[in-house]
Amino acid sequence: MGVSVKSTAKSETPMGGSDQDAKNKVLSLAIVALFLGVVGTVYILYYIGIFSTVKVQKIVTPGYQFAYVEHKGPYDKIDLVFKRLKETAKDMSVSTSTPAAIFLDDAGKVSPEKQRSKIGFMVRKFDQIPGGMLLEELAPSTVLQGVFQGSAMIGSYKAYSAMKEWCMQNGYQPLLPAMEIYHEDGSVEYQLRIVEKG
Repeated sequence: MGVSVKSTAKSETPMGGSDQDAKNKVLSLAIVALFLGVVGTVYILYYIGIFSTVKVQKIVTPGYQFAYVEHKGPYDKIDLVFKRLKETAKDMSVSTSTPAAIFLDDAGKVSPEKQRSKIGFMVRKFDQIPGGMLLEELAPSTVLQGVFQGSAMIGSYKAYSAMKEWCMQNGYQPLLPAMEIYHEDGSVEYQLRIVEKG
């Protein structure tokens, strides 16, 4: 009569390790991947400014020399206009280090295809201006300024909301046009004209 012997050997995987070792490795890799995914997502959200706040204050602006083209179309599509202007200016060795835009209409009230703006960049007084562009001298004025570090799209929502709240709390009325200045350090400066409520 044969004797039944219970095997105590661990099952082996094709690579020579045990099934439990393989499962532990897979679990460890999954945890690392999840961790990296979370860290990456948080970094991206931080980079675009989800966690950033807007600094709002009343200031007197310096004078600006603004070279621009008149534009009609969606405010969220002006990047294409900037790209075209930069290419033209580069051919003429004109600096485009400080792009800016002036928005003439309320985006909540005017349909995208009818939204008017002035798209261009700040220049020095005696800079040569590319053909087809206009030059406007913007005199110093009292405005409400919001400064945001991050994505311009997220910044627009946060900045204008914060500026409107400031006006409500301090008895001011915000007025158009609005100006946005895109600085080399990645910050965006938002400006709104304001008047005291009478």
